[in-house]
Amino acid sequence: MQKYLLIWAGANFLLYLFVAGIKYPNAAENVLGVAVISLVIMLILLGKTWRGEVVKVQTEEKHYADDDGPGETVNIEYAYIKLNDGKTKKIQNKGWKVGDKIEKKRGQFKPQLISKKQ
Repeated sequence: MQKYLLIWAGANFLLYLFVAGIKYPNAAENVLGVAVISLVIMLILLGKTWRGEVVKVQTEEKHYADDDGPGETVNIEYAYIKLNDGKTKKIQNKGWKVGDKIEKKRGQFKPQLISKKQ
C-alpha cells in the first residue's frame, strides 16, 4: 500500500508543478481538491477484500460511439463471481474458468486466482 501512496503523492506533485507552471489561477487549491478525491477513491479500492468462485464466463459486445464516425464495437469477456457472502460480482475476465476460486486482498487493486477448478 505504501508503494501506491508514493505513486499517488508523486503524480499529484507533478500535476501541481505542471498546473502552476502554466500559471493556472488557484493551482494549489485545485490540485489539492483533485488529490483528496483521488486519495479517497484509491483507499476505498485498496481497502476492499472479497473471495468467491467463478460461476459464469460470458462475452458481451460493447459499442463505443464516435462523434465523427460509426464508432467501434468490441467484445469483452466478463467473469461472474459468486462471493462468499452470496452476492455476484461482474468483472473483466483475466483468463479464469468456471469453478476457479478468486480472491481480492486488502492492499491490492486486482483479484488473484487462488485455486483452479479440479
